[in-house]
Amino acid sequence: MRHLKAHRKLGRTTEHRMSMLRNLATSLINADKEHIVTTTPKAKELRPFIEKAITLAKKAANLEGDDTVLRGVHLRRQAAAFFHAGNGTFKKEQSRFRGKRRG
Repeated sequence: MRHLKAHRKLGRTTEHRMSMLRNLATSLINADKEHIVTTTPKAKELRPFIEKAITLAKKAANLEGDDTVLRGVHLRRQAAAFFHAGNGTFKKEQSRFRGKRRG
């Protein structure tokens, strides 16, 4: 039974797999044509990984209220942890993902 086995291991250790997903996510965000060449299992693992990061970045952009500055910084830092590129990635690429419904 496959209880509590949610993700593919892709034949790698946890550290290597997370580093690979971060590299793929950074490549996808920085790609001009919004696609990269990879295998199907890696792409299927990358999708929920990058959707979480995009959701955090979109929440940071759409904050309202008293603590918007602190909460925005916190959400951007959480989203930046998904990438090797750092926090500047979202400032450049924010307009590309603003109208998308997923993520």
